[in-house]
Amino acid sequence: MNNPYVLIPLVSFACCSLIMILVWIWAWRIRNAGVVDIFWAFNFTVIAAVIWLMADGYELRKTLVCALAGLWSLRLGIYLLVRVGSHLKEEEGRYRQLRQEWGPHPDRAFFFFFQAQALSNI
Repeated sequence: MNNPYVLIPLVSFACCSLIMILVWIWAWRIRNAGVVDIFWAFNFTVIAAVIWLMADGYELRKTLVCALAGLWSLRLGIYLLVRVGSHLKEEEGRYRQLRQEWGPHPDRAFFFFFQAQALSNI
């Protein structure tokens, strides 16, 4: 498969999915699904790096666009890291509500939720 219009999104999703699996494990251990917000933002830096490494095109323009996307992602990710990280012991209300609505096995549902977040990055 040499089509970059297919390959780049697939590689990006694979990277984001792997990151979200690791984040889900961490969220499960600390009982706080709110950490997904932080890594959803940081995943755009990963996607920018994948595009920069794999895409064809004018190098300077590609570098500038990917750098801007990466900087935006880092800015948002750091903001969320500070906001969410300041209360890791207490899960945000929307995630507490999802945990209650999803019944006896919310962690399984959160796994798919985290993967949906990875897909939404693409």
